[in-house]
Formats: sequence, structure tokens, C-alpha cells
Amino acid sequence: MPRISRSLYQNAMVSILNTVGFRVEICDFCKLLATKDNIKSYINVAGKNLPYFGRNGQEAFFWETYVERKRLDRIDREAALYRATGWLGFCYVILDDIFKDQFKTTVKIQDRSFGAKLIKTTKYREHMRNRAPDTYGVVDLPRNLVLQITRDPTDI
Repeated sequence: MPRISRSLYQNAMVSILNTVGFRVEICDFCKLLATKDNIKSYINVAGKNLPYFGRNGQEAFFWETYVERKRLDRIDREAALYRATGWLGFCYVILDDIFKDQFKTTVKIQDRSFGAKLIKTTKYREHMRNRAPDTYGVVDLPRNLVLQITRDPTDI
């Protein structure tokens, strides 16, 4: 499984947002202020792989969405400073072309395709669940609902 740098995920998300008409300002590493039609969205970028491969190198599942619970609180605090809505932006490197049709917009950077799914922090909280009993503070979304509860950048 290839390692992808966090800066590559950030660059891909910026490129996707620009492609769909957002004006993007980088506030901090993987923290973006995206403005479109006078609406401000503060997006915290989480780089993920599609599909997700486990430690043994085997394909484990689709739609990796886990984060630490305290990250959601940080996003909301930082979004308030910009008078923006807080979003978690999952930027996926698409490791198998069969997933490309799951995204309205993709970009290619360094011979890798990327797509994005976004979710408001409030909506994430509505649907989040503990990832596993032994992962204190780590939450994720039900994988079978990811496509129904996340949004494409063109739809925010």
C-alpha cells in the first residue's frame, strides 16, 4: 500500500474545491476556508484511501471515515473564528478505478486520482459511533450510510 503525504491530500482537496468554484484560503495545514456565493465553509481535511487496506495489506473495507472525537470540537471552534460552517472533508486517493464514479469531481495529482466527500460536523455527530471498544475517543460513520450522509463538494 503506497504512503500518501498529507500535503498531497491537502493539495488535492484545494484543487477539487477550486474546480467546483470555491475560492480557497489555506488557514493552516489541512485547514481550509472555502467561500462560494458568500457562504463560508471551514474544512478540515482528512486524507483517506479508497478502498482501505489493513495492516496485512489486504483490502479491509470501503469508506474510511474515522476521526478522534476531539477533532470535531476543534473544527467547530476554529470555524467560529472565521464565522464559517464547520466541515470534515474526506479526501480519498482512489486506489481502484471502480470507485471513480462515486465522485462528481476528481483530480489527478502525481499520477493518482483523488475525490472528496464532505460532512458538516453537526451531521457527523448525529451519525457517529465508537469505532471499536478499545479505541477510546475514536469515532467513525456507519460505512453503509457514507454515500447517503456525506456530500460532494459540488453540493455544498
